[in-house]
Amino acid sequence: MIIIRVIEIRVTVDIDQKNPLKMAYCVAKGTFLCKKLPYLIRKSKRGWHIGWHHLPITERESYLLRYRLSDDLKRLHLDMSCPKKPKQVLFSEKIVYVHEFDAFGNYIGKKRVQ
Repeated sequence: MIIIRVIEIRVTVDIDQKNPLKMAYCVAKGTFLCKKLPYLIRKSKRGWHIGWHHLPITERESYLLRYRLSDDLKRLHLDMSCPKKPKQVLFSEKIVYVHEFDAFGNYIGKKRVQ
């Protein structure tokens, strides 16, 4: 008896342009390539987040699909190069702090940047 386990992958795309035509093109192309409608279309601070889930593809194929759908190249590169980093993270809200130190290396505090 042979058991084949198919892992269903989620593919999310981060488009850093506010152009609705770019988003519509990505949705149409993704619907054609994935053979299903996206479960997620959300406007973000810089553009759009679009996602498809339950796709019977490998992790390598998901990277290729994200590239074809014009995902953010920095995000795609980080997901491929960092094995311990959580994959395909989309933030609905992101808060960034900078930790400040004095000249002697003593901790002063943190300051919100974004």
